[in-house]
Amino acid sequence: MTSTHPHGPLGTEGRSETCARFGVSQATFGRKLRSSATGLEKAVVRLPSFTGLVKVPVRAFEAWLESRRQRKQRRGEEGGT
Repeated sequence: MTSTHPHGPLGTEGRSETCARFGVSQATFGRKLRSSATGLEKAVVRLPSFTGLVKVPVRAFEAWLESRRQRKQRRGEEGGT
């Protein structure tokens, strides 16, 4: 059975598709995923650990990106005038 959802099964994409869609390098994605401080690990679905693969729910990743943008913006406003 194939999914007709635009982002694959349950609205997910693979790492490379997500990186391409959002203009994030795979190296940056990997660093953010490995760092518990970023919170990215909460936004992805890890497949069996021995594979090292993740599926990225598109809406959860968009929400994660938006929270990062807002955090950066707040830090910029605090450091400004």
